[in-house]
Amino acid sequence: MVESKDKLRMDKIMNSILRGRSISKYFGGLQALSNVDFNVDRGIIFSIIGPNGAGKTTLFNLISGFDRNYEGEVVLEDEPISHYAPHIITIKGVARTFQNVRLFRNLSVLENVAVGCHGWLSPRYLRAIFNVKASRREERTAESFAKEMLAYVGLEGKEHDEVESLALGEQKLLEIARALAAKPRLLLLDEPGAGLNDREMDNLQEIIFKTKEQNITQIIVEHNMKLIMRISDQIMVLNFGTKIAEGEPQDILNDQKVIEVYLGKDKDLA
Repeated sequence: MVESKDKLRMDKIMNSILRGRSISKYFGGLQALSNVDFNVDRGIIFSIIGPNGAGKTTLFNLISGFDRNYEGEVVLEDEPISHYAPHIITIKGVARTFQNVRLFRNLSVLENVAVGCHGWLSPRYLRAIFNVKASRREERTAESFAKEMLAYVGLEGKEHDEVESLALGEQKLLEIARALAAKPRLLLLDEPGAGLNDREMDNLQEIIFKTKEQNITQIIVEHNMKLIMRISDQIMVLNFGTKIAEGEPQDILNDQKVIEVYLGKDKDLA
């Protein structure tokens, strides 16, 4: 029996792409996350939900290296990444978008996506974007791949547009294209559906499913529960920095504690 349990535990670890152990984060005297454990299997869509202030974006910042001052450990496959800077974590296969879009306003749409290629191209190309001499072959490679990613998210034909000319929904798609340009194994999407209309939401859902077909694992923070219930393989629920539930969508939908603190009585989320 002990050997069987150990084998199940090892199989679980071998199948995971990301694990968090006893993650705790303080802002001054305020605890934003409290002993959060999680395990994300390869190739799935893993969603994180919860009320505002639950710690969702804070957890994203810890995973992606934008905040390294925390307790616990984040492990990417078999490598701890808790103390790596964001660009190192990106090179190792983790890319992300942001709740409030972060784009280079002085660069074109195409150049914004091409920046995402820096992790797998020579650093000379990134300098080239900012008008420093670099290899033309690398530049062509990055531009070609950036165009592919723009077409992937439905922004073909806008390569030379200014970022400011894009609607909010298009800017969110541009961030996804830039993240995908990094060729990640793990993609973190922070509220990708915020501010989108129904048509844009349908397009986002299609992109998420297409990305899953590419065997890219996705972790998604999102408040649109209808979208979450349609796309998720596993859902983790946070409340005041504590994990209160984890499971498949139907399990979460019927969890009494989740209903009380987040979903309310309206469970018509299909």
